[in-house]
Amino acid sequence: MPKLLELPSREGPRKDTALFAHVDQTQIDSVGHVHTTRLDHGWSWRIPLPGRVSVGVVIGTEFLPKFGTTKEERFDNLLKQDSVLCEIAGEAKRLTPVVEYTNYQLVSSRVVGDGWALVGDTAGFIDPVFSSGLFIGMQSAVELADAIGNGTPEAFNEYERHVIHHLKSWHEIVEYFYNGRLFSCFHVGQMLKDNLLVKLSFPHLNKHFGRIFSGAASTSTYSLALLRFAMKYGLKNEDPKEMKVH
Repeated sequence: MPKLLELPSREGPRKDTALFAHVDQTQIDSVGHVHTTRLDHGWSWRIPLPGRVSVGVVIGTEFLPKFGTTKEERFDNLLKQDSVLCEIAGEAKRLTPVVEYTNYQLVSSRVVGDGWALVGDTAGFIDPVFSSGLFIGMQSAVELADAIGNGTPEAFNEYERHVIHHLKSWHEIVEYFYNGRLFSCFHVGQMLKDNLLVKLSFPHLNKHFGRIFSGAASTSTYSLALLRFAMKYGLKNEDPKEMKVH
């Protein structure tokens, strides 16, 4: 849609490609749960479905040529050659064609105009790691309906401001996943789980972090401030580069 409307877009810092398909089986650690796994390059999701598993790989585009020339070759070889995937999905048989998505972290410079408005992924795409796109799409649809009901330029401008702000917030949240700070903070929390201060603060932090990553508080000033504080001061001299997603 932004291309059809000739709207300029802003790209995020990452240049990733997603390859995904359904396979017959993988290792499942928690039945019914979505699994997120850090790989040699990038990360993978596994979503159990009836009789099959949705497997996706998000990987830096520059790493793809070493795994083949077509999307099918690359997906199949990643399952067999990545040191993590070969352990959990190396014997999997692919049941569907491979889908490829490359327009990562792309945000339109405008969201509304004369007779049109962008909603969800048409306004901007961040990253699938926390399923933020589904939440943003549903929330922005409700907010756009309110703006249409109001019918004033101010209402549409407010809609545009909020959507762009929401996308910007998710850029920051996703970056903590990729730069290793989120994993490092979790690791420190596990090491200090018997510390009195950690015991007292964990329920409060867990409540707000859960709301952030589910989308409910991804634009909350207070919740984001807590996340920023933890990502900056909660690493206890741990080097986040050790857990960076490459």
